[in-house]
Amino acid sequence: GKENQWDIPDKTLLKNVTQLYLKRPLLSFDKLQKVLQSFDSLYHLRLNVIFTEIKKALLSTVCKIATLRILDLSEIDLNNETLKLAPCSQLTVLDLSVCCISELPKGSIDSMKHLKSLNVSYNWLTKIPHDIRNLSSLAILIINNNFISHLSCEDFVNTTRLTELHLNVNRITKLQRCVMENLTNLKLLNLSDNLLVTFRAAIKVGLQKLEVLDISHNFIKLLDNGDLRGLKSLKYLNVTSDVMETVKYKTFFGLKNLQFLSGSFPFFYANVRPLKELENVQININYREPFQIPYSNSYEQTVQMKSLKSLSMACKSETSHV
Repeated sequence: GKENQWDIPDKTLLKNVTQLYLKRPLLSFDKLQKVLQSFDSLYHLRLNVIFTEIKKALLSTVCKIATLRILDLSEIDLNNETLKLAPCSQLTVLDLSVCCISELPKGSIDSMKHLKSLNVSYNWLTKIPHDIRNLSSLAILIINNNFISHLSCEDFVNTTRLTELHLNVNRITKLQRCVMENLTNLKLLNLSDNLLVTFRAAIKVGLQKLEVLDISHNFIKLLDNGDLRGLKSLKYLNVTSDVMETVKYKTFFGLKNLQFLSGSFPFFYANVRPLKELENVQININYREPFQIPYSNSYEQTVQMKSLKSLSMACKSETSHV
């Protein structure tokens, strides 16, 4: 049939368009290029289900849009197709989530010196892309739901402006002390659903501004005194774990600004009375013997009740659930 035409009588409309979502375009590749070249103020562009066009180097045209700041390529099955994104140095936000990417080759995005947010979640990455260490303006890195097992000391060496780091649902087994030491502005760290057996001393270095920490659903059996020492700005903490065996008495000492605490605690659990800003507590009690309701009183008495707004308990034992 006759190919659809790009015909907009009012050309001033094109000058004012700031956002554009293209899905399964019916235009030819050449005409699609002309369409993208006709915008004077395009700020946010989403390309969806146009793999063939990207394979034909459509991105070279996209990168020439001087006003473009947000580029969303999510849900395009790139399957390791070479991404020629280096010329897109003007971008501040890039979304490459759900693209079946197993690698971002060196030089793919290192020219994006203004990039503030990068989303590469739900891919097949096995390591932190090399170029990330060159993105000095990066504030948000979303890299959850991949297959990353190791973090090196160089991965975040220059990302000192990072405020959010989402590493949940990977295969990370341990954290070296050096990995986080340059993340002095980090406010949110999500390491949930990994294979960590401890985080002792590894996340404390340089995380003075951290407000949200989620290390739930790992394989951490022990929370020791001093494990969280130094995280003075922490407001939200989730340490829920089905394998938790021991929580030392002074584990939470020093967390004076903590407002939300969720965790799995054995019956001889830590003291949370010094947490005078605590508003919400969720406790999952792991108990190897039949649970007896009166024991719950010890938890209520231990919590400093003046600031507390919500206290919920889920009790689990080998013989019963309450």
